[in-house]
Amino acid sequence: MAEEIKKEREVILKEVISLEDYKKLVYDCLLKYQNYTIQEANDLMKEYETDFLEFYEENWEPEVVASGMAMKYL
Repeated sequence: MAEEIKKEREVILKEVISLEDYKKLVYDCLLKYQNYTIQEANDLMKEYETDFLEFYEENWEPEVVASGMAMKYL
């Protein structure tokens, strides 16, 4: 049952949000939750540009991606 709900949520997320919108959410999380400056957030977004499609397709929450980027875990 939980697995079915998770799959439904994944499909809904991809239908509702584009990759560009997803990246914007990650960027906003860097500013809001990680307290990055605009320049720091821009630099980090450029550093991870090639990875966003993978995060998006695997349905990683934007907050999780921003945290991982900030800690250099991703």
